[in-house]
Amino acid sequence: QILHVFREELDINTQDVHTMLRKEILLLTYQAEKNIRPTIDYLKESTIGTSLILVPSTPKERQIIDLDVDIDIYDNHTKEQLLKHRLKKLVMGHPKILSSSILKNLQPTVEFFLTYVRMTNSEFGRVLYRRGGSILEANLDRTLRRKVDFLRNALGLQVFGDSFQNEEEAFIPIPSPSLNETEENRISDYQKQRLLAQMLAINPDILTLSIEANLEPKLRYFQEHLHVSTPQLRHIILKRPQLLSLSLERNLKPKIDFLLSSDEKGMGVTREKLRDWLVSSPSSLTTVLDKRIKPRIRELQRCGLYVTHPDVPYNFLTLTESSWCKWLQQQ
Repeated sequence: QILHVFREELDINTQDVHTMLRKEILLLTYQAEKNIRPTIDYLKESTIGTSLILVPSTPKERQIIDLDVDIDIYDNHTKEQLLKHRLKKLVMGHPKILSSSILKNLQPTVEFFLTYVRMTNSEFGRVLYRRGGSILEANLDRTLRRKVDFLRNALGLQVFGDSFQNEEEAFIPIPSPSLNETEENRISDYQKQRLLAQMLAINPDILTLSIEANLEPKLRYFQEHLHVSTPQLRHIILKRPQLLSLSLERNLKPKIDFLLSSDEKGMGVTREKLRDWLVSSPSSLTTVLDKRIKPRIRELQRCGLYVTHPDVPYNFLTLTESSWCKWLQQQ
């Protein structure tokens, strides 16, 4: 019965079920018509399904399902096939979702992202596409709400009341890193909500990270080690949220230490100059230390230049190899 429902609803075969059982042995105790089919139907027909289908298809998906690139020209049957493919991937990766209560778990989680976090449907779709299984399985109050509230407080995006706005006006530009107190107070609750929602849609992995072991130490490191202000920290993280997914000890610290080091192997940049540079180009910290940062800094040194020299592009670490070589030739 279970296999019949899986095959009928999501094209899940016997081998797929074996894969799912290795992740959730209790799957065999689920009731096909009472648990599995109603949950799959909800995933298809609710905001979960309508949001998931808004995410543009990948080349791999187009190859599997024989899709055109433009999702707007898909007929209903093609959209159904794409949604079935995505839900199959979601359910196979996290079969425990099928035991979640629709009323007590799934619906409140959807409502949380759309109203409390204030995501648009397309943003929610991107979150589901990237991290749907772990997000839908997470405890709403102990995990999701707690992390959102922590990030709001840490980045100066606290919300103090309700706000209403049309989705057409949804995109909010990232505020300047040098706002004064008066300018900070002019950022509305709606804008604060949308700024965090936009960030989480770019990097949903943030919601799977521990506050105590991951998020808080990284943010504290930026504040204490580089003396960034709250507006500067907010600017860095909103502009490049992928930084929160990098290891502090193995990735971020070695890069910062190298740039600050005054010995013959480092650059000897002051904390203040390094801070200002990173505010201008947060993406620089996502580049690889040994393969990108060190080689390019060595080339700068051979030209008698340094990281914060006015003639050096602030984004020199993220330039393509061809653009970088072209710039070097002009020096």
